[in-house]
Amino acid sequence: MVVVLFSVIQTFADFQIVYVMTGGGPANATHLFATYAYQLGVGTGLLSQGAAVSLAMFPILFLVVIIQLLYIRRVETR
Repeated sequence: MVVVLFSVIQTFADFQIVYVMTGGGPANATHLFATYAYQLGVGTGLLSQGAAVSLAMFPILFLVVIIQLLYIRRVETR
């Protein structure tokens, strides 16, 4: 479960592979949250929208982490 937790966090934050290989892809098909936030914030100069997209990742990751930590605690107490 710890590996899954770190894998989920890394997937959300993975920037370099997608940006170098496709730059967001054909018709923005391969954007992740990180690459989309970068394109909005730095590429177009809309820093507030880029920050909003990057902050939108936080609640999603927070829920995933809480659910997985509760699961790990439940398994350890058995």
